[in-house]
Amino acid sequence: MDRNQKISEILRGYEKKRHFRELKCATDFERAMEFPEFRELQSEYAAAATSAEDAAAVRAAAVREKQTALLKKLKIDNFFETRRDCKRCGDTGYENGALCTCVKKRLCEKLRESSNIPSLPDFSSCDLSIFDGDARAQTAKVYAAMEKFAAAFPSEKYFNIFVTGGTGSGKTFLTLCLYSAILKRGFFAEYVSAFNLNNIFLKSHLARAEEKYGVLESLFDADMLVIDDLGAEPIYNNVTREYLFNVLNERAAAAKCTVVSSNLSPAEILARYGERIFSRISNKNTTVMISLPNKDLRLKI
Repeated sequence: MDRNQKISEILRGYEKKRHFRELKCATDFERAMEFPEFRELQSEYAAAATSAEDAAAVRAAAVREKQTALLKKLKIDNFFETRRDCKRCGDTGYENGALCTCVKKRLCEKLRESSNIPSLPDFSSCDLSIFDGDARAQTAKVYAAMEKFAAAFPSEKYFNIFVTGGTGSGKTFLTLCLYSAILKRGFFAEYVSAFNLNNIFLKSHLARAEEKYGVLESLFDADMLVIDDLGAEPIYNNVTREYLFNVLNERAAAAKCTVVSSNLSPAEILARYGERIFSRISNKNTTVMISLPNKDLRLKI
């Protein structure tokens, strides 16, 4: 199931929820109307609500309060209250014509469920005791900075992060902590390995013209896109570099956050992908550059 199908599924769930609540309100109203006292108050309210008198609104509000108190006494849910799980969109899924944050949050949860990523770590789960000496102090500063970045997201100045370090240095763990923090704040985030990203590019390249953008849409739309282990993927001619540049360039133009981790050094990134891609990843004006200690921590765990 792709991103658009997941969104449709979420919106259908919202529609069913609204329909159920409307049906329950109608049923509760019919129950209340079986009581003479409530029927009398309803007649009074209708008269006040349609009156042109200056005090009509005050009188209608007073009658409504009596009805609400009576419903409580009759142990019938107050159907005068509009109950919504999301105050921003009223459970419609849209706010000001765009997908509401609540839909994006649910979408992130569904994407995470289907991403085969194990239970996500968070910044508090980082065990600094596995680091030695200067590496411990350096790593502590990195994690503190990334936690601050997540708390302030989206940043007005720095919207890209480039993490380098040797195999087993903790790059994936760090980016997963960041990804987890962004999801918890209700933003739409995508986490993808460079290998799987390359397959997405190939799928889009081979798709029909009208389907190409849909394959890549979530990569453009995500508030944060995390690309893990860039450089581990094969290079497909006319695909890998071209599509990677397109995604990075479009996201940079929209000032959307892209996080890239790699075993490769900046010089190796430049040699493998070229100046255009390297400049999008390492622009000092918009990118936080992080270099983790080159030590395989997995040997200590």
